[in-house]
Amino acid sequence: GTSGPVLVDVEGHGREPLAEGVDLSRTVGWFTEIHPVRLDPGSTDFARIRAGGDAAGQAVKQVKEQLRAVPGDGLGYGLLRYLNPDTRPVLAALPTPQIGFNYMGRFTVAPRAQGDEQADWWQLGLGGDTGTLPASYALEAGGVVRDGPAGAELTVLLSWPGDLFDEARVAALAEGWVAMLTGL
Repeated sequence: GTSGPVLVDVEGHGREPLAEGVDLSRTVGWFTEIHPVRLDPGSTDFARIRAGGDAAGQAVKQVKEQLRAVPGDGLGYGLLRYLNPDTRPVLAALPTPQIGFNYMGRFTVAPRAQGDEQADWWQLGLGGDTGTLPASYALEAGGVVRDGPAGAELTVLLSWPGDLFDEARVAALAEGWVAMLTGL
């Protein structure tokens, strides 16, 4: 099939300098920023993207250009949406993204043997029941690339409210996404 535009909230680390001369090197932690983007891969047929070639390249180029067109990588959106009295009502009236995406980045992972306390970096598995916390999105996707001894590995985590989608539906979406990434 074909696709139209998708509205996605993109989460970033927010550590881009706000102005020349701003030094963030002595700060600790993340300055998470979230901004909406309207992405349209064009009228490209998904089967052609999965096959790779020109169709995949055109879709990537179109989405990449849309992301690059976002002023300041979206860093000023929160100020305009929540603090500026002139733009707050205008932005509040726009549609709200139902999908959230956060690419955490690319990390080199040192091999870690059982009991090795000298490893440079390893991921700590966190998770658990969120209880009654409201979901921010109908679907959230988070990704990280780890460069390890066996090469680069992309890990994607999808999360969703259990009452909204069943696992089989999200699994089918994930399988389709992997097929698209393979084509790309």
